[in-house]
Amino acid sequence: MTLGYILNKVNISREEVGFAICRSKYISLDDLVNPEDEVRIFPPLGGG
Repeated sequence: MTLGYILNKVNISREEVGFAICRSKYISLDDLVNPEDEVRIFPPLGGG
């Protein structure tokens, strides 16, 4: 399954995601994620 599919299943909008990490690598919405993988999702970063 893709990260985008997972976000849809847990009702997280894509606008709420700044970046995601899986297996110590940045992943995009179209990247595949295995069921046993841990995915860390972070909100967009702001600052100034």
